[in-house]
Amino acid sequence: MKNIGLSRFAALDENDGVLRRVPNEKLPFEPNGIKERTHIESRLIVNPGETVVLISSKVIAKLFEAVRFDPADCAGLVLATCHTGFGKDGAMAVSKQCGISGMVYHVDRACSGFPAAIDIARRISVPEQKPVVVVTAEIMSDMINWEPPEGGMMGKKHDDSRARGKASKIFGDGAAVVLVKPPGYSADFEVLDEYVVDVNDPEGHLVLVPVEDSVDFDGNKRGGISYCINMPGKKGYDLLTLGPDLMVESIMESMRRAAERQLIPHGSWPSEIVPHQANGAMIARIREKLQECGLTSSIRVHNCIHGMGNISAASVPAAMAMIQDSIDPNALIAMPTVGAGSPGFRKNALTRGCVLAVKRG
Repeated sequence: MKNIGLSRFAALDENDGVLRRVPNEKLPFEPNGIKERTHIESRLIVNPGETVVLISSKVIAKLFEAVRFDPADCAGLVLATCHTGFGKDGAMAVSKQCGISGMVYHVDRACSGFPAAIDIARRISVPEQKPVVVVTAEIMSDMINWEPPEGGMMGKKHDDSRARGKASKIFGDGAAVVLVKPPGYSADFEVLDEYVVDVNDPEGHLVLVPVEDSVDFDGNKRGGISYCINMPGKKGYDLLTLGPDLMVESIMESMRRAAERQLIPHGSWPSEIVPHQANGAMIARIREKLQECGLTSSIRVHNCIHGMGNISAASVPAAMAMIQDSIDPNALIAMPTVGAGSPGFRKNALTRGCVLAVKRG
């Protein structure tokens, strides 16, 4: 079976008119050493009034202009986002606004949305023999209660009941896109494997908490109940070890699957790893884990989080948009992910996955 290809990646930045850059010192509260703990120096936050549909349409138009592609030549669109309340109707709106016909899917696999979307796009693209748009768009700031953490109940620094003070340190907003192309099309990357699986998580590391009258990034009360991301207790610290372990496991599984199809030699390892940009400390732990496995330091593990934060499903393709030109032809690239259970941050579950690709010469 011949492999699908990928076009260049495109991502939104602060020059595209829908996102603003927010350095740590401009957060709604004192960040208290966030750069040292997470490697994040700034993140992008949507301008007031922007939606997943709007930023998705914006980044798709940016890609089409860059690669000179006609949306009428697409077989469909797959949109990955974990934004609460978003569904297939939203994906249909993006498709219509961009002039894309064919099949339309919405994927909610949280931070593993990218490999899940690539898998669905392959299933559309190959029989139709046409490219499929995979767009990842996240407005994580909508899923954060921006109340200062020192306002917690009983004087506690953090308040899990109102999801104060934790997720706000690491998450940002953004959108990125790539074309999945059937065999025979010119492409920048060749996909050797893609998959996503659920992982049991009895500890409940990532949850959505119903919060009444939560506060948005600009200090306004949202009114009513909104669902906000929380890492209860010390679960955020636990994820610093669990997340990298699961991503290295995902790389190993993807390599095994590709070797079984005789696409790579058994025992091979990628020269480039572009992991889910969850936390800079987690990315550093991936490097340590590779050394524990006896692998050489020649493997590049790309840490792009300093200017983007954690943008869930959009983090890997956004990172690829940043570093794709620095990757040598014929390099083997692993893009592992780990994130909350889905759909809707399903209780006691995580997801993990990987996309394995070769950069074409």
